[in-house]
Amino acid sequence: KSDVVATFSQQTLQDLQFLMKKDQMGQDVFLLGPPGSRKRRLAMAYCELFQREVEFVSISQDTTVSDLKQRREIIGKSVIFTDGPAVRAAINGRVLLLEGVEKAER
Repeated sequence: KSDVVATFSQQTLQDLQFLMKKDQMGQDVFLLGPPGSRKRRLAMAYCELFQREVEFVSISQDTTVSDLKQRREIIGKSVIFTDGPAVRAAINGRVLLLEGVEKAER
């Protein structure tokens, strides 16, 4: 871990420390910034450093609430409910990483 941490900029280390504090308090984090992959890289670096599993979703204008939470599926003559990434993250204690939230329909 220390070799990897040594390659981070001072700003990234501060951001990782912020994420760690929020995680320890059980608080959600919404990373907002200009387009680019820095936010995703930061979140993924945090998860890797602290061995947190991730449920990753790339949001588009076609993404629905059912895509995130739970969807009903018909298999044969049965109706089943399949958990989406938000539910799986909550049940299994994983980090839910939503990329492209700004693209979601309001």
